[in-house]
Amino acid sequence: MSHSGLNCDLVLLGKEPKRPSVYILAPPEHKEGDKMTLTCYVKDFYPKEVFVSWLADDEPVTLGYSYNTSLPIHNDKYFSVYSQLTVDHSEWKSGTVFSCVVYHESIDEKMRVLTRSIDDNIDKAGVINLSMNTPASCKD
Repeated sequence: MSHSGLNCDLVLLGKEPKRPSVYILAPPEHKEGDKMTLTCYVKDFYPKEVFVSWLADDEPVTLGYSYNTSLPIHNDKYFSVYSQLTVDHSEWKSGTVFSCVVYHESIDEKMRVLTRSIDDNIDKAGVINLSMNTPASCKD
């Protein structure tokens, strides 16, 4: 069957991608020897595909750590996920900097990821630190 002369364009109806807000939450105080849980909350993004990973002192977490990320939670118009990293109390108190790294298509191509970092020296009121690795070619 021929459709000569027809101009068929596929139009995708949908929302514009929305960049997530990323928060990292400090664990409550624990006793020596306890495991501690850091929580990364990735909020209000679209579309729902997202990847969350963790770093310890700028290196990917390895076998000594345990982390998991929830499936995307649909909340009205957007999606959210929680990711939790379990660490030893001694590692937390040693000054190791833990970072939650979020990859999402809405994040500017120059940045590629959103990273939030935390260590034991933060203000317990909930200050959130932001760290970004910018390639040398992007620096003036």
